[in-house]
Amino acid sequence: YANRWSRLVHAVVLTPLLYWLAGPVHFIFAAWVVVYELREGRRKRDVWGSLITPCVALPLAVGCPLLAGLWAQYPLELLMWGIGYNSSPTLTPWEGIGIAACLIVLPCASATLPNPAKHVHAWGVALCLLVAASGTAWIATGYDARKETDMEYDYLVRHECWTALVDKAEREQPRSTYALPYINLALSMTGQLGDRMFRFRQTDTEGLTPTPQRDAASPIRAAEVYYRLGLLNMAQRCATEAMTANLNGRLNARCIKRLAEIELINGQYEVAAKYLRMLRKTIFYRTWAEDAMTYLHREDKINAHPEWGRLRQMRHTDDFLFTNQGMDEMLTSLLNGNAHNRMAYDYLMAYALLSRDLRTFTKHFARGGEAGYQRIARHHQEALAYVWMQRHRNLSNEPWHLSTDVKQAMTDFAHVFTTAPANELPALRKKYEGTYWTYFFDN
Repeated sequence: YANRWSRLVHAVVLTPLLYWLAGPVHFIFAAWVVVYELREGRRKRDVWGSLITPCVALPLAVGCPLLAGLWAQYPLELLMWGIGYNSSPTLTPWEGIGIAACLIVLPCASATLPNPAKHVHAWGVALCLLVAASGTAWIATGYDARKETDMEYDYLVRHECWTALVDKAEREQPRSTYALPYINLALSMTGQLGDRMFRFRQTDTEGLTPTPQRDAASPIRAAEVYYRLGLLNMAQRCATEAMTANLNGRLNARCIKRLAEIELINGQYEVAAKYLRMLRKTIFYRTWAEDAMTYLHREDKINAHPEWGRLRQMRHTDDFLFTNQGMDEMLTSLLNGNAHNRMAYDYLMAYALLSRDLRTFTKHFARGGEAGYQRIARHHQEALAYVWMQRHRNLSNEPWHLSTDVKQAMTDFAHVFTTAPANELPALRKKYEGTYWTYFFDN
């Protein structure tokens, strides 16, 4: 607009409107207004007149968050930086500030450059390549590969892609312990935990049932494991803690979905309906919530559901004091409640092996037949072979009918680790990498 007063009116109207629609990007608009007015004043040699609109636009831009604070119950920092712009509102969003600064500075800098008289298209291509190279370098340096990998594992668990998760872990061993509970969960869901568990780098029992910390991520991992084990109350607690620990103060639709499923399984239909009505107002969970509403007060339909019906049979119905330090007792109680709970059997055996509690292992391993297993898993055979070799000179008379290759490997392992020099042991351990014996002696 050629008229200064028209520009002033538009700035006064558009600044608060833009803040209401898009948040703090109105600061960029206000900065453009200031730069444009100062350039116009310099061009027309009316410096004092060009200060009128900036003197109105800048205080108005700052005042919009202050006025919004009278109605919106948010800290002033969030009103300034943007509500929901950053998932961690306690951190200063330097990336966003840098982008905003570029949007302000670059147009001003380009306006001061002379127009190229020749090779206009070449200059355009060069600028595009410069922007692409700069953006690629910025993304490459700001990309945290470990966090991205952890989020990919979380995505696969969320969508129950168990085979894809195991395949991914086989292609590349995860560099953090974050994914280990998910890997073991996927192995159990595919019936491979007793056979392939120690092919992946195990640490301790935290790789099975992680202890929830005071954050928004670890309770979700724990909830996924507890939910599928049948420890529904613990899964409910972890899902609630994860939602409460969300730093931006917003509800987590994933946690609400898990809470709705638990209430449906437990028969708390009024509470489940409350959660489902919330999910019906979302974009990505609306279809699922509408389908889940048809299960309310339908015992027969829930019992026939492939997941909810199974968990209703597997769930723990007795009161008990839960503690992560007594997880073996929790798993034993869960298995006693339903001997067909295959996952509880898997986790009880794995917990005993990771704890090196071979007494508990030998006490319960025979219950695998009740859980649905037709044979003894590979790592279970390795543990039984070691137990037998502790009391006997060979495996010729062992009562479990262990496989021939396990017997031979146990004999070779015992001979090598009792006769080889100490300096050769690290190299020899690689030969038996992926067995329970290396975990038992190395950690």
